[in-house]
Amino acid sequence: MTAVNATLILEIEEVKSKLIVFDRQYKRLLQEEYATPMDMCKSEQFIFSSIARILEDNRFRIRAINFTGDGASLIFLDDENRILKYHRNCCSVHKYTSSPLFQAKAESQSFFDRVKYIMHLPQYMSYLVSNKAFSELTSIGSHSCLWDFEADRFLLQIEKENISPKLPPLVDTRFVTRQSYNKILMIGVGIASKAAAIIPYFHNSQDQFVLLTTTKTSISINPFNHKTNNSECLLSYEGKVMKISTFALGTLHDTVVNAMNVVFEKKPGFHQTVPYDPIIMVGLYTKRIMGGMELYSEDRLYATFDLFDSFEETYHHFMSKLVKAQVNHTKIVMTSIVRKIFVEGDFSCNHLFMHLLALGFPSCEVYKSNLENTSALGAAMVMNLLANTPHRIPVDSFTRISSSILPMFKPRQPFTK
Repeated sequence: MTAVNATLILEIEEVKSKLIVFDRQYKRLLQEEYATPMDMCKSEQFIFSSIARILEDNRFRIRAINFTGDGASLIFLDDENRILKYHRNCCSVHKYTSSPLFQAKAESQSFFDRVKYIMHLPQYMSYLVSNKAFSELTSIGSHSCLWDFEADRFLLQIEKENISPKLPPLVDTRFVTRQSYNKILMIGVGIASKAAAIIPYFHNSQDQFVLLTTTKTSISINPFNHKTNNSECLLSYEGKVMKISTFALGTLHDTVVNAMNVVFEKKPGFHQTVPYDPIIMVGLYTKRIMGGMELYSEDRLYATFDLFDSFEETYHHFMSKLVKAQVNHTKIVMTSIVRKIFVEGDFSCNHLFMHLLALGFPSCEVYKSNLENTSALGAAMVMNLLANTPHRIPVDSFTRISSSILPMFKPRQPFTK
């Protein structure tokens, strides 16, 4: 059996870690998942054991290794590379004075003096393997409390508070080191998961687009909108500003649906069986129930349920309000040139959500993404940028959603570039 040239990607998520091997055409050759709920000891063991095992696997000829994870998670290391503090997901911090960086210094100068490096999670993963410390653009760009998006540089307070000496040298996302593991391997510097997830779409659409990732918090990302306007932003792997908008989509959905299950005596997951029903929608229009998401606030929730006759009717009404709120949040990043919206994550499989979203953007083509592991895929594509490897992925990776008020889906249409 001939070994296949491949790239190994290690990804650390909130509750699990992934090992994925891609070939040069981005076909997934191997995927394994392990429960490591943000436990750094378990995560480190996962990294070392995975690399050792895969390098010995005679099915693969690993040429490159890269890493992805939450770029907004910070790790404080001392001179002996011991973790002094680990702060998860600091991207919700919008005032630099509330950042763990500044708080650690303000609370204890003696603690701060012990810190050798302040690193982001993806770069720490790379550091474990390469023993070379770097900061990287997409992880730095995960923090509004670190990067001045208007001026395209670190916040002045980073220098003023003498924090910059603790940050390793800043390098391009495509930067690699070369390490010898019985052979020469290219070791990536790591990439923030949100920025990595945009790359497969960025290299496969000639039209401008928005990516909507949908989990507990939805994130609308427009990699072509570089205007900051004091709004939320990220940095792309090219160092360009990407305007984003976040919304507590999954959190609001689960809270209301759990209450609906109790009131209508349905089992968890029943909502997933509810298709778009135009007759129910017409009936809701005739009822003319005024109001938006405030109808589903905690103090009005059960009174709102009393307005409807069934779970299905209630869910249609709730989703129409929830999707309208999502549309408004996504419009924050939209421009008149955007022609496509790609949806990935939990809600891409919710037929009612997808249909209502397509109705909310009549001038755009809305696609359900069938791609999996887009952060890991993006991390692999970054490594292969160095080798001028083609970046196209199969056109059947996307399913266009109908914006008609009658059918749920049109017949499957090929994705047009």
